[in-house]
Amino acid sequence: MLNTLKPTAAGQDAVPAWCLRVGAPVFAAPLPKLFNESIIVPRQWKSAVITPVPKVSAPVCEADYRPISITSIMSRLVERVIV
Repeated sequence: MLNTLKPTAAGQDAVPAWCLRVGAPVFAAPLPKLFNESIIVPRQWKSAVITPVPKVSAPVCEADYRPISITSIMSRLVERVIV
């Protein structure tokens, strides 16, 4: 999964996707152990930065925006493993 990460925005932990791709050989062993044995997930992995993106060219009200939530890449990896 680390080798196939696409360039995407880093979350609040500020770990970029390229860093995880390059370090995949090193992270491949400890990450599954961390995911499988941890009950407590770091707070940074649970939070997201929500950015409003306009749906129309000239937004007037709140309904003209859609929310985009930027979560950490590690959080998205954990979600993929669980699913």
